[in-house]
Amino acid sequence: MDDAPPGGGMILIGLLKYKFGRGMIIMLDNGEWWKASGLPWKARHFVNQRVVVHAVRVGFRSMDVVEIDGAPGDVPDR
Repeated sequence: MDDAPPGGGMILIGLLKYKFGRGMIIMLDNGEWWKASGLPWKARHFVNQRVVVHAVRVGFRSMDVVEIDGAPGDVPDR
């Protein structure tokens, strides 16, 4: 995912976590994390669950979330 240019759109599938008061998307395939700003209010329903995130990259491992939704599948304990 590091190949998406700043300002470019991207779609991520991962685990939504809150750490230190910030939303984070943890990629399930490689453990990479992305700082998620602009999470919509409905994101609170998806904490500790697998999600699909449509976002715009705003910096190094930072994104501005446009849309978030639940994703099917099992989530490992983390």
